[in-house]
Amino acid sequence: MADDGKETKPGCCQRLGQGFSNFGTFLYNGETGQVMGRSGESWLKIGVFYLIFYGFLAAFFSAMLTVFLSTLNDVGQGPPKLTQFLANKPGLNLIPKGASLGKLNNGTIEAYTKSVKSVFDKYDGMADGKCPDNSEGRGALKCGFNSALLGACDPATTKDFGINSGMPCVYVKINKVYGWVPTPSADGSPYLNLKCSQQGDGVEVFPAGGFHIGSFPFNGEENFELPVVAVQINTTKTTSVVCELSGPGIEVSESSVPHRAFAKIAIS
Repeated sequence: MADDGKETKPGCCQRLGQGFSNFGTFLYNGETGQVMGRSGESWLKIGVFYLIFYGFLAAFFSAMLTVFLSTLNDVGQGPPKLTQFLANKPGLNLIPKGASLGKLNNGTIEAYTKSVKSVFDKYDGMADGKCPDNSEGRGALKCGFNSALLGACDPATTKDFGINSGMPCVYVKINKVYGWVPTPSADGSPYLNLKCSQQGDGVEVFPAGGFHIGSFPFNGEENFELPVVAVQINTTKTTSVVCELSGPGIEVSESSVPHRAFAKIAIS
């Protein structure tokens, strides 16, 4: 049969075999002694480089971790060794976390009761005695916040947190700042005011003065919670409330967005 001058194309098995052969040569080339395209000397150089590189990274990370840990004390062993000044602009949070009037209206009393009481159980276990009405704080006294100050919103006595009557109770908690005792909002008052929009017209705060100063400060105890304020809202009159701290030296943020705000919180 005459040769037509065209090259014969390799079949599928031939191409597959050639591919395996090329890959095998890449892994180890018997003619040059290279492994994956590199000579022994090249592998030695790159190995030493990465050994030094990752060794440096590990040493740097270990040093930074050691420095960070040196700024901390064990729980109950004193304040942090490095602090950011937040004393007069603490954050505010809701109890339970993420609580909203919309969830209360659409949720169940049982679920809300369980969430709130799980938080207030921590207060019951803090100390036997209740903190006194002291405008200078509790000092070294071991005492706990008296939930009876929350009046109609006291979790120990309320049955439905005002939900059935359209006046739900929402709880505002203040962030812990080591050793901080706020200055009273009025001479001789044992409270730091929490003022809410529409207060007195569909909104009531318990205790009326705000945060109980006699329950401050946080001294690093393992099981210690700062005082709480209850905000009872008449949802037939308002569905959105903004509350902020009001007292000597207190700084209030313009924003009420939780991760940006300090001394201010929105309830809706």
